[in-house]
Amino acid sequence: MFCRNCASQLNDKAEVCMSCGLKPLNENKYCQECGAETSDKQEICIKCGCRLQKLNNTSFSIDNNELIYPSEPPKSSATATLLSCFVPGVGQIYLGQTAKGLAWLGGSVLLTTMTAGLAAIPIWIAVMVDANLIGQKLQKGQPVQQWEFF
Repeated sequence: MFCRNCASQLNDKAEVCMSCGLKPLNENKYCQECGAETSDKQEICIKCGCRLQKLNNTSFSIDNNELIYPSEPPKSSATATLLSCFVPGVGQIYLGQTAKGLAWLGGSVLLTTMTAGLAAIPIWIAVMVDANLIGQKLQKGQPVQQWEFF
């Protein structure tokens, strides 16, 4: 199989192209079977005769394991850590893990209130470590899941 964005050869079960970071069937520049150039309106590859596949992005679905891909330029893990130092969960939101960041924020407020502040320090440390490690993965070019921790 070839990536439809950059024509890199991939494992048939690959969910992400390791060359460009996109889902292999997310674009329409190349044939997924032979890697030949294609046009936007083409349905069949004129080199190998295979039907050109494309992901169906028209349907709406909620996927808790949705991948977050590194941005260009990559977001800083130090900035994410610093943001989480001031407000728990904001570093995760900055990195693209919005739902997880809001969960950290709500959970930290709730637990800190319930324990009269005793849980604040361990929560803050965990949130900062999480933001730093997820930020480092994204800086290295690795995609992360929406709910991936540490």
